Amino acid sequence: MGALVGFPQVWRTGLDIQMHNTYFVFPPVAAGLPFFLPVATLVTLGRATWVGFRLISINLVLGLLLILWFLVVNWLSSALGGIH
Repeated sequence: MGALVGFPQVWRTGLDIQMHNTYFVFPPVAAGLPFFLPVATLVTLGRATWVGFRLISINLVLGLLLILWFLVVNWLSSALGGIH
């Protein structure tokens, strides 16, 4: 049964299980989002404050950025929720 399961492989000197070499690969959009989102939000919020929130286009962009913030925070909380 041990030969079928693979127990003899454990005693070989060439066996190397590297469980600590874990890394993540992100697409470029996900890598640039942490830099783009805060800057875009601050610039849009500053511009909306400057014009007194009168322009609909700026308000729409600010609303889309806030929705994006919500999605990113929700994703991070669910992704990091299993880490203790």
